[in-house]
Amino acid sequence: MKKNWILIASLGFIFACSSSDSENQSVDQNANTNQTQTVKKEPETVEDYIAVIKADLKWMEIIKEKAEKRGISIDEMIKMDAEWTYNEKIKKTPEYQIEEIKNAIKADAAWMSEIEKKAEKTQTPVDVVLLNDAEFIYNKRLKESLK
Repeated sequence: MKKNWILIASLGFIFACSSSDSENQSVDQNANTNQTQTVKKEPETVEDYIAVIKADLKWMEIIKEKAEKRGISIDEMIKMDAEWTYNEKIKKTPEYQIEEIKNAIKADAAWMSEIEKKAEKTQTPVDVVLLNDAEFIYNKRLKESLK
């Protein structure tokens, strides 16, 4: 029976194993199905988006064109695109949208007066009533958008 040596690299270590030909087929099949895969996580910061942009050849081509048209460096354009992309992602979060609703309520004197009346009537802090109303509006809009 012919023995073969197999080198397996894992977590920075190299392991040597010997096996027969018949064992090699099952080892090869397992190696193909158990390959380590890189887990891609969603970018969470502007710096994460900068790394994503730099790793994306098509995006970098667009960056170069935009930088040239604007007369700025490629690094400046990368940062601008990363910040814009990050901010667009933030705008989609429930927390951001609820904060925007709260700001709209505060900007409307009549609406804010209703919030204050409700707070007084229920003996609840104004900030709590404001948050509750903003969350209610957010959830209502979300349900309507899913119809």
